[in-house]
Amino acid sequence: MKKLMLSLLCTFTAIHSNAQLRVNQSGHVTIGSTPTNITKKLSVDGNASVKSNLDLLATNTTGWRSQLRFIPHNNNSPNHIIVDNGQNEMIIYTGYNASLPTKLTLAGDLNVSKTAKIRTSLDILNHNNHSGGWGGYLNFSAVDGSGANHRMIDNGPEQLLLQLDPNNYVAHSEFLISSELNTFTGYSALAGGGHFSDKRLKQNINPLNYGLKTLLQLNPIRYEWNAASYEKLTSSEMLPPNMQGTQIGFVAQEVEVLIPEIVKEVKEGYKALEYHNLTAVIIQAIKEQQQIIEEQNITIEELTQELKRLKNQNLDTDAINTKEAYSLEQNRPNPFSTTTFIKYSSPKQAQLLITNLEGKTMKSMHLNAGTNQTIEVSSQQLHNGIYIYSIVVEGELKISKRFVVAQ
Repeated sequence: MKKLMLSLLCTFTAIHSNAQLRVNQSGHVTIGSTPTNITKKLSVDGNASVKSNLDLLATNTTGWRSQLRFIPHNNNSPNHIIVDNGQNEMIIYTGYNASLPTKLTLAGDLNVSKTAKIRTSLDILNHNNHSGGWGGYLNFSAVDGSGANHRMIDNGPEQLLLQLDPNNYVAHSEFLISSELNTFTGYSALAGGGHFSDKRLKQNINPLNYGLKTLLQLNPIRYEWNAASYEKLTSSEMLPPNMQGTQIGFVAQEVEVLIPEIVKEVKEGYKALEYHNLTAVIIQAIKEQQQIIEEQNITIEELTQELKRLKNQNLDTDAINTKEAYSLEQNRPNPFSTTTFIKYSSPKQAQLLITNLEGKTMKSMHLNAGTNQTIEVSSQQLHNGIYIYSIVVEGELKISKRFVVAQ
């Protein structure tokens, strides 16, 4: 009992003296000089050192619980707060009194062992103050911290590097983009690459039915990109330099009528053209054209041999009745798209018969008798391709030549 009385006496004396520990009648405790207004259960005026654990106990079972608040001098409102918001969440609230919160700065490394969610922008600042070499970079490291598997590097204002397997510069791993639509508005330069074409990956393999005829109907154009429409498609603020000015190519809607397999509808109904797949059509057209050339070479050889045979005959040229001779000149222009003109000579009235390479008659026109005659031929009823035109008299073929229609 004496010890208790002595303790109370010492406490009462401390309350009403200049001791460094003070307890007022409300039970508020201060350490240091007396604050002007004591509102907390414990007030420390000066530095505080805790040489053991500091447990912040939750005072609220709902909403924010225990808090560590950083309050400026002579101000009751905190600048920043660290909040225990339950077992699954801890909140660092910066700029508590600011209309726009400021920033959280870490002077050392930040290690996050679980998923990190960022609800605003993440700025990775250049750590090189000399503006030389690599700037800020984002590492994707192994779980054991042994090194980066991949790295995204800011290499200055004009280059962003995506480095696969930076620890192995000899055999890099695979870069795979898996999405419904990928849009690249800049220029792409590839040192290597290809498209899957293994037979084991394909089925229902059939010969291509597009060729020279299809290719001749394509309409190459010069154009400029519509910047307003293109920006809506790509969400880009402006066209990149390589897409400005005059371009060359095709219109997807026109190609789709001829080769629908290489035109795809992408975002918001816009159509994309797979230019690389035109290679198969071009190869097929070249094969067909080569066949035509070989057939013409055979015809030329036969005509050459016939000409030699005629030259070797001992004919009496004076006996030739020039009025009975037939002649047929090459049409001009050739190839043609709308009309062409053909000069001919025929001692009798005849027909100009136009057939395709399969022998089907496409057009028949009347020819007057006489020399140095001219007839105009229209491309109507004729598709793009090669045709044979001949002088026929009473069902007998006299002479033939070929022309090309290219509309």
